[in-house]
Amino acid sequence: EDIKLKGEAVFPHDFRGVASLNYLSSFVFRLAFTENFSQAVNSEVKSVAFLSRTIQGVSLNAFASRYQNFQSTQPGDLVTIFHAPGFEVSSVDQRLGITSIYWAFDASAEGLRRTEPGFDTPNLVGRFDIQPDLSLPLFYRGWTFRPDITLQDTFYSETRVPSTAIGVAVQDTVNRRALTTSFEIRPPTLGKVFDRTLAGRKIKHTVEAK
Repeated sequence: EDIKLKGEAVFPHDFRGVASLNYLSSFVFRLAFTENFSQAVNSEVKSVAFLSRTIQGVSLNAFASRYQNFQSTQPGDLVTIFHAPGFEVSSVDQRLGITSIYWAFDASAEGLRRTEPGFDTPNLVGRFDIQPDLSLPLFYRGWTFRPDITLQDTFYSETRVPSTAIGVAVQDTVNRRALTTSFEIRPPTLGKVFDRTLAGRKIKHTVEAK
C-alpha cells in the first residue's frame, strides 16, 4: 500500500493544525506501480503533523514526525526515525528594555527513536535544545553593522557507544555546547526613480544586499 493524507484546520484560540501523512508498505510496491521515474528512485517516506500559534512575536509549536528511508528492496532493510512528541518555542528579535541590544531565542524538547538493521534505541531518547541570541545593530550613514553572539546547548538522555557494528545506545547523558559569533556588514541601499515612464507608470530601481 501507498497511502497519502493531507489536512489543515484552524482550532479555537487561533491554533493552526497541519498534517501531511505518508505510508508505504513496501519499496517494491513503489518501484512497480509509481507513475514516474523521479518517484520510483525516491526511497524516502516522510510524515509530519504540527499545531502552531504565534503570540506577539513568539511562536509555539507542537509536532510529531516519522522519517523512513528504504535501503534496498529487502524486507526490513530501512531506517526509521521518530520525533514524538515534540515542542518548540521561538521568538523574533526583540529590543532588550531601553537599550540598543536585541534578543531572541529558540528552545525545544522532544522524544526521538531510531531503528535500523543493527541499531535500535528501544526507548524514547530525550533531546532538549536552547539557543539564546544577542545582537547589537549599529547604523552609520546608511551602513548597518551587526555583531551577534549565540549560545547553543543540546542535551541528550542517551549516548551511542561504538562497537563492531553501528553502535549501542546506553543510558548516559550527553551535553553539547557551542558559542558562536558573527559580524554582519550591510552597505546602503542604492535606488533611483527614472524620469521616463513605462505604460504610464514610473520605474524605480534599487540595489541592496541580501
